Amino acid sequence: MADTYIANEGEIKDIRKRRTAVKTREDNATTREGKITRRETVIKGKEETLRTANDVKAERDTLQTAVNTLQTKIDEQAGQIELLNTKCNNVVKNMMHAYDEMTHIVHAVQILKYPVEGMEDLDEYRLDYLTPKQSVLIDALAEYGAKSAEKINSIKQAERMRTGAGLNAYVYRPL
Repeated sequence: MADTYIANEGEIKDIRKRRTAVKTREDNATTREGKITRRETVIKGKEETLRTANDVKAERDTLQTAVNTLQTKIDEQAGQIELLNTKCNNVVKNMMHAYDEMTHIVHAVQILKYPVEGMEDLDEYRLDYLTPKQSVLIDALAEYGAKSAEKINSIKQAERMRTGAGLNAYVYRPL
């Protein structure tokens, strides 16, 4: 048997080298499989992250479209509000002008009853023979105008209607 071994010694050494080489290749293959498995796991995680990112992007795009639509509506409403504010300001301006005119009318009516300081030429408009009802009516018109002005917070006009512009005898008297 020893003779057989010696005769096949080269082959046996060659087989042993091949076994060692195969074992090394198997070990290398196992190591590579492990690395590939880890890479596949990482890739699957990245694929899932990519899918999630795509879903988030699609949702973001949908929300951005909704935001753009809402912004357009907000801009339209802001324009309408600005237009309404302009109209409101015009109404307030016209109303204040109307109250100024009403104040002048009240003063003109008050001249029928009260003398005006420094404007004696207006005394010719004053009526010396007012009935009590006419006198109350003149004061009532002034009070009505003043209360109306107070309702809209126009205290300045209310005070002017109650005191008169330069009217010296008129003193506020509740009715």
